[in-house]
Amino acid sequence: MQIRAFKSEHAPQILALSSRFNEIDFLAYRDRDVMTQKQLELTQKSIASNASNIFVAESNGHF
Repeated sequence: MQIRAFKSEHAPQILALSSRFNEIDFLAYRDRDVMTQKQLELTQKSIASNASNIFVAESNGHF
């Protein structure tokens, strides 16, 4: 496994990973679509404003 600092070329893979955070069973009052959209927005915001604190871990070509 390789761990390294985030680079802009990692953005598509990081954005794709954001949906994995919603692969859980939500409480009945949670709207999965709203939660998925919010997770994507938070990921985009982090990439845009806090990239120096993001590290990626890659193993066999998978993030």
